[in-house]
Amino acid sequence: MRSLPGKIHHTIPPRLNRPIHMKHLRLIPTLYTIGVLVLCILPRLLSAATLANPAVYYDPVANPRAVVIVGAARFAILTPQLIRMEWASDRRFEDHASLVFLNRLQPVPDFTYQTAADGKTVIRTPALTLVYAPGKWDGEFTPENLAISFKLGGKEIVWKPGMGDTGNLLGAARTLDRVRGSEVQLELGLIPRAGWTVVDDSARPLFDSANFSFTQGEESPWPWVTPRSAGDRQDWYFVGYGHDYKRALSDFTRVAGKIPLPPRFAFGAWWSRYWSYTAHELDKLIQGFGTQETPLDVLVIDMDWHPTFDEFPATNKLDASGPKLGWTGYSWNKLLFPDPDRFLASVHEQGLKATVNLHPAGGVQPWEDGYPEMARASGIDPATKQYLPFDNSDRNFATHYMKYIIHPLERQGINFFWLDWQQEDITKVSGLNPTWWLNYIFFSDQQREAKRALLFHRWGGLGNHRYQIGFSGDTTSARESLAFQPYLTATAANVGYAYWSHDIGGHIPGAIGPELYLRWIQWGIFSPILRTHTTKNPEAERRIWASPEPYSDLMRDGFAERYAMQPYIYTEARKTYDTGLAFLHPLYYEWPEGPAAWSPDSLLGAMQTGDRLSYDPSITFAELSALEQKLSALPGVIQALRATESSPEFAKTGSDSNPNQPNARLAAYNSAITTAMAHLADISETKPRASLDKLPGEQSTVPDR
Repeated sequence: MRSLPGKIHHTIPPRLNRPIHMKHLRLIPTLYTIGVLVLCILPRLLSAATLANPAVYYDPVANPRAVVIVGAARFAILTPQLIRMEWASDRRFEDHASLVFLNRLQPVPDFTYQTAADGKTVIRTPALTLVYAPGKWDGEFTPENLAISFKLGGKEIVWKPGMGDTGNLLGAARTLDRVRGSEVQLELGLIPRAGWTVVDDSARPLFDSANFSFTQGEESPWPWVTPRSAGDRQDWYFVGYGHDYKRALSDFTRVAGKIPLPPRFAFGAWWSRYWSYTAHELDKLIQGFGTQETPLDVLVIDMDWHPTFDEFPATNKLDASGPKLGWTGYSWNKLLFPDPDRFLASVHEQGLKATVNLHPAGGVQPWEDGYPEMARASGIDPATKQYLPFDNSDRNFATHYMKYIIHPLERQGINFFWLDWQQEDITKVSGLNPTWWLNYIFFSDQQREAKRALLFHRWGGLGNHRYQIGFSGDTTSARESLAFQPYLTATAANVGYAYWSHDIGGHIPGAIGPELYLRWIQWGIFSPILRTHTTKNPEAERRIWASPEPYSDLMRDGFAERYAMQPYIYTEARKTYDTGLAFLHPLYYEWPEGPAAWSPDSLLGAMQTGDRLSYDPSITFAELSALEQKLSALPGVIQALRATESSPEFAKTGSDSNPNQPNARLAAYNSAITTAMAHLADISETKPRASLDKLPGEQSTVPDR
């Protein structure tokens, strides 16, 4: 309880120096109550607004006191370990926000610099020493004129332009479509074993404004992409945090924008399957979750919600953009959903959120419901039935597209969208990745609508951490894919991409045995998003109650465990927003100098889940029970992480110096698990902290059936 302030001494104006009547005194309790409510509720409302739209206070212009200009080079010391390095042949430096770096105005760090008569400049921060010697030619950055040094593990590390980033611990990948196991190349991340990395921002487009406040709602100015100025120029960011990985990511999100906090329902269970469901069949499916006492929060409706390939006379015909006709659609398939409004109302009445699959690359065809209005807004007579090609880099097209095509679906009851098309690789703006930009359009459009934005999409590249949640693609249904997903999920934290949603059970070919599906679910329980999925294969079953026993009961236990942990996960997600550290991250964040964190097993998937738990898919559980022995070693479920006072027995036997004593090891392990589960029960049964409370307008996450 907040204590009342002490006595305030002031002079009463003469016009107020009059007797106080009893009717005025009777108002004091009411006024006090109103004041308390304002003090309590206003911060919550402001907090909700900030979480829904965290990008309000961006300023792309660095503090002049943090800037050093030497001829055609400019250095902005953003933090003691993060320096922006620009070179421009025309000496015209760039102060617009780039697609990644939005907020260069940071507190001025301690630093010194000296410039000699020949231009040689030395900049020193508590962490880095930069030496720039342009010489008389004042040319671009080269190994001969630029170097940065720092200490790591007692040794001096020197970086120069052109050095290979061989120690980079990687980041995310655009897609796992048709990938089996680890057969994919991850992009470079921000976390290096060598202690440094460099982000080359030179070719990345810019925003024409950094005003993301959207105070005028849908009439607010919409920051849009703009190309960089022509001419020879370099725009680099030296990231030199050594092994202080947590600080590196925290500072990155200060400069590049925070990781938004998804609504709490997103951390519940999602049902997804590529199938030509009717509205009636989906209603029966939802009822099945209730009958089987299986929790559900999100209903994902794949692409057959709109007319697809089979509904068009020429099924092999290509649309005007090139792909097969039927991929793109925005109007309900009335054969499957005769009354979509009623269907979505029923979904919401049962406490669920709904999302639909979109492949926008095909543009807007003349048969779409929203075509007439969009055509007129685009200056086209709808009677001509002229195709509207998809061009998300065009502000007018995007504005009309959202207003006349997407917003009507939202008004019908679609809560957020699943963007399932990679948009090829090019746009009309040089260097603009269409997937990246499409994610921005959909997410920021919800912010302009004053909604708590949520998006389900493919990774578009660095900076897309601001637009969660990620769809990893159509993976192969194989053990190798399951083994790779924990590694990918943890490694994506190296670029701030905190919320992967994988196809639990795999996509292609879909049909798998119950043991592999159980293993996949047990991984999904501890992954950021729990979403089952499969391709259109009648042999592919994802309803957990349809699996044979004992697998079905174990799957139910897993779902129950997920919901018991939901307050914990949501709390950790709030910490992710506050700190820039994905709650599911590699062990080397916690022990960057510890050999165990760098072991092959750890690098391939062992990870930290918030402050209390870890996941290690390599653990063998054959000792846990006779049942698990029969199931051939179930995957790692919960391992009490860190040898804390809550699990002293596990700490004593963690090294397992004598593996020939399984009974002692099992007893210690069971004790640690019991303690961990008791802690989780405490969390789920006590009143949530402020960070766990539902935000305004947020419904219950568990349907009350």
